[in-house]
Amino acid sequence: MAKSADLFAIRINAGYLTDYPVTRDRRVTLTIRGERLSCGVYLCNVIKVGGGKYRKQASVITLTENGKTVREFSMKQTVALDTDSAGYRLLTVTD
Repeated sequence: MAKSADLFAIRINAGYLTDYPVTRDRRVTLTIRGERLSCGVYLCNVIKVGGGKYRKQASVITLTENGKTVREFSMKQTVALDTDSAGYRLLTVTD
């Protein structure tokens, strides 16, 4: 038996938290603000010691079921998901 869509939610952590409920048709439209790349910090202009992290490589999207984390993934990983005929990215959740 398929799980009810209202048990699921998507949380975006992009420097601010935003929760999106999953609708009955199991589609979620996310809005994520653009960002500027941070500058890299170098010691003696040679050894990188910080900065330069781009959000696409950080885990920022969390799928929850009844408040428990089911899956975490990055923006970069969402681009690799298959799409349907309407252009929605498809994320399959198995029991």
